[in-house]
Amino acid sequence: MSGWLHKILGRETTAPEVAQEQPVAREHAPVGISIALKPEDIPRFHRTYSKRLSNKAVCAITMSNYYIGSGRMSSGELTQPNGRWVLFDPERIADKILDPALVPLIEEFAKQVMALDREFMKNRPSEFVDESGVVWRRAA
Repeated sequence: MSGWLHKILGRETTAPEVAQEQPVAREHAPVGISIALKPEDIPRFHRTYSKRLSNKAVCAITMSNYYIGSGRMSSGELTQPNGRWVLFDPERIADKILDPALVPLIEEFAKQVMALDREFMKNRPSEFVDESGVVWRRAA
């Protein structure tokens, strides 16, 4: 992890704690969209964007860097009120989502997520939190 310096923020620990997914409060997301960061061992900038689309479903789209090379990958999950879910590709929503009332809602949400994530990556993120809760910051 060359180029990254680590620091434990505001606490001393004797045993590593498993870091939990953390909500992001400092970004300006459209109303109803929440953003969470997932702790990770390498800086993949794994972010989950979620939104309640209607009384029928909650949608989450996850964005992260590829393990090798540059670029972002995405995956989507639609959770229904009965607890069942459908995994889908945010670029091919209608391949898996069959409800014609939900497709346009998910398409609009996916456009918003892609724009938010492009903006996030354009600003060259300089820190991430690993799975033990250690904050890593770019040194150069």
